Amino acid sequence: MECFECFEVHKDCEKYAFIEVSNDIIKQVDSIFDWAFTDEKMLRYADLPNFDESIVLNVEKRKAIFISLKKFIDNKNIGIVPFDEKYKDILKTLKEEELVFDDGKKLNIRKDKIGKIGEFIFYNILSDYFKFNCILNKANLITSYNMSVFGMDELFYCDKDKMLLFGESKFCKSLENGIELINKSLDEYEDRLNDEYELILSNNILSSSFVLPDGIKDLIKKSFTFDEFLAKANVQSIGIPIFIMHGGSYKVSDILSKLEGIKKRIFHETNCKYIVISMPVIDKASFAAYLTSKIGERMGG
Repeated sequence: MECFECFEVHKDCEKYAFIEVSNDIIKQVDSIFDWAFTDEKMLRYADLPNFDESIVLNVEKRKAIFISLKKFIDNKNIGIVPFDEKYKDILKTLKEEELVFDDGKKLNIRKDKIGKIGEFIFYNILSDYFKFNCILNKANLITSYNMSVFGMDELFYCDKDKMLLFGESKFCKSLENGIELINKSLDEYEDRLNDEYELILSNNILSSSFVLPDGIKDLIKKSFTFDEFLAKANVQSIGIPIFIMHGGSYKVSDILSKLEGIKKRIFHETNCKYIVISMPVIDKASFAAYLTSKIGERMGG
């Protein structure tokens, strides 16, 4: 076990449990909020990495923080899409997570924007604990409050291993539900990696990225498909970081054991390096409600 900020971090191979040990939901939310929602982290998330703590925040930077915070307010961020039969095997879990509802005519999936809170915390863990570099903050591609960004939740680069990382996160009522939803996402990962390459990595916006080496960017420009890029770049492994923020009371040993339930696949005939992370909270609904109220207070301040 090691300590990282407000967490105890327990590790078993490439499985991690980030534990905030407070047994009171208010204290737990306060602790995680104070760690994650600092001016520095919010400005980094808003793509203003040159923030200097010694400089008084100006209007431009305060606006960037305000807009970033606003993306987490759930009452405006409600996306709805028709239910697809390919998800019928996880319908029970989707209902438990209150992600499916019947409008009287058909089933619909409610895209839970509270999950954006989990994505933001995931983003900070990948950046600050693992020291990976964010290639593109996809939250900033959102152009309306009801828009869901296409593709993976996180897109990072590991300079040490010269490895692209495509992250997936879930914020669920239980670890078991999170594992089931992650496994369903992994069923579609091969196609999603292709789409991510064509729609995001191949986007001209990355030409100004200071994270990706020029050689990698050049190969992306000249490769029509992800497979072609992997071959030309001689990529040895693809990073698949997975983050499950979840409610429920679990022993650390049980968390690490249950994470074995993630069904790891190999994609594009390339070795995949999985990093599987759990972050338990006392109760998802209570955590989200109080954290959202704190975000609202912060916006009002």
